[in-house]
Amino acid sequence: MQPNRTTNKARWASLVAEAAGTKVTAAQFCRERNVSLDNFYMWRRKLKGSRSVPAAANPFAKVEVVDQRQNLPDAKWVADFLHHFLGVAP
Repeated sequence: MQPNRTTNKARWASLVAEAAGTKVTAAQFCRERNVSLDNFYMWRRKLKGSRSVPAAANPFAKVEVVDQRQNLPDAKWVADFLHHFLGVAP
């Protein structure tokens, strides 16, 4: 009996994620596991945009940039600070 598509997809997602965490070439990885290199590349392409590959296989982290300019002191405050604590003329 052949595995169904969901099982096959899960198996390849697992293999692709595992390969991403190794330092060996794709060819060596496939040889060691007795899987087709062509199928490996096909599944890696198919799974690239899907959520089937765990986030750990993705080397990029999502970041959020927050504008914090509103928290900066105004120029007069900085000038007063420099004058008072450092003796710098405004």
